[in-house]
Amino acid sequence: MILDTAQALIGKGFDPRIPTVWLLEGLLMYLSLEDTKMLMKEVGRLSADGSAVFHDAVSAAYVEGGKGPVVGGARFIGGSDDYLALWRSEAGFAASIQEDRSQNRVYDFSAAICVDRKRRRVVVDEQAPQATPGRVAGRPTVLWVTAEKQAQA
Repeated sequence: MILDTAQALIGKGFDPRIPTVWLLEGLLMYLSLEDTKMLMKEVGRLSADGSAVFHDAVSAAYVEGGKGPVVGGARFIGGSDDYLALWRSEAGFAASIQEDRSQNRVYDFSAAICVDRKRRRVVVDEQAPQATPGRVAGRPTVLWVTAEKQAQA
């Protein structure tokens, strides 16, 4: 399925040599970890240096033991405590939090992101601590992940 989608994109003129922005909203929590890794590999293969990915996600504890929420009849099944490590190992995106504090971040939604409805905008608290694996391990947490593919040195 994922490979078919990649071929369809290329067939319609998608150029993997040009940096791309990927928005994977409302997706990864519905995929198993193996399917998530397969998707990440394909996104990495299709992404030139300078590409970026943004997505919401949940921690492993959020779905542990099949207890993930059911939305529209579909249960959340996928979660991880270290999405940046997955993006790095599977797709060549992101440095570790210790190596790079710029474009590669994982936010705890409840601590760092809010909606200012009056001004019609999303406010991100860049001063909030990153949702590192150590901070989210064992805690059901909703996450927002940003990662960039950079040229390999």
